[in-house]
Amino acid sequence: MGSFSVAIKTFLPPALVSPRERHPRVRTTVLAGRAEEMLAGVRVSELDLAVVEGWEELPTALPAGLTAFELLSDVADVADGALSVRHPLVGLGVVELDRLANTP
Repeated sequence: MGSFSVAIKTFLPPALVSPRERHPRVRTTVLAGRAEEMLAGVRVSELDLAVVEGWEELPTALPAGLTAFELLSDVADVADGALSVRHPLVGLGVVELDRLANTP
């Protein structure tokens, strides 16, 4: 998984507890980086998921073959996730972190 540093320090750690408890043999690696790098990693299957920032007036551009869903938003920030268009959660619109955490 790739993400921006604020997400790694705030909402991702609690979101990763549940899947680790259910699947203790599965290891999750989280890499910090710029959105472009993380999205490129998803596009070429080096990463399963990219958590990127986006703003209404400046949305993050997605490479072909990826689709976005909203993870959370507040007045100042929106966190978007990007998945391969083949991922089972594609098409759900807003995806709750619990739902994402329960997806293998």
